Amino acid sequence: PAPLPAVAPGSSWTRPFRSPERPPAQWPMLQAAQREMREVLFSGVDLARVKRVLDFGCGVGTDLVALARNRPGLHGVGYTISGRQAAIARDRIARAGLTDRIEVHHRDSVRDPFPGVFDLVLGFEVGHHIADKDALFGNIAAHLAPEGTLLLADCAANTVAPILLPEVGSFTSTKDEYAGLLAAHGLAVTECIDLSQEIANFLHDPGLEAMIAEEAARGTGDPALMAAVQRSWDGVGQALRTGLISYLLITARRRPEAAGLAVANRQHLGLS
Repeated sequence: PAPLPAVAPGSSWTRPFRSPERPPAQWPMLQAAQREMREVLFSGVDLARVKRVLDFGCGVGTDLVALARNRPGLHGVGYTISGRQAAIARDRIARAGLTDRIEVHHRDSVRDPFPGVFDLVLGFEVGHHIADKDALFGNIAAHLAPEGTLLLADCAANTVAPILLPEVGSFTSTKDEYAGLLAAHGLAVTECIDLSQEIANFLHDPGLEAMIAEEAARGTGDPALMAAVQRSWDGVGQALRTGLISYLLITARRRPEAAGLAVANRQHLGLS
């Protein structure tokens, strides 16, 4: 998703990703909004001090490649549960001439220990797809340097109970759970930016069902699965607009000796 200040005229988040040339102005706008969101999230990190970075849901390695290109002394590691994504990422890394500084593994960030210790850990829109967040944050904390930084872009529920939709791989913890899980592993939230309305603007797509019908007519991939995923994201947009969930940019640091982490984390996440 890309944060937008308002719903764009002729808005469709599905069409640009299927055909970036249609409409021609929307794809560059979305890319610029995504870059700006990352700049905001990275603004509190002194990248000159970062030597090793981990992306625990690295996809095809886009963020690792961008960081390594801009920071010659930086080394990166990526984990993805998709073998196909890992293969694409390795090819991109090779073509960028960065195989000596970036490695991507087809591994599970919940079960498989990370290699070594990192100054910076990234997780962009990954956490809500992971059911066992306790194991995830335990693995991260075990491999994050003291005062190391964790950057997250994730959803949290403004409900009493978590929102669990295993059929589409979505496990949205409540804000209270999120704050407690981070605290339990010595991770102190230092900043939290709520982009719920901006992401909801992006996910406004009146033509969603028409796009799903077009995809089904093309007969490529698994139409039922693609429709379920696209409708799931449409549901996220509705949940953001109604306040059922929040889209958050979270910065945390590893401070296992700090007192009152759970309370402080709750406050940073907007809980009393």
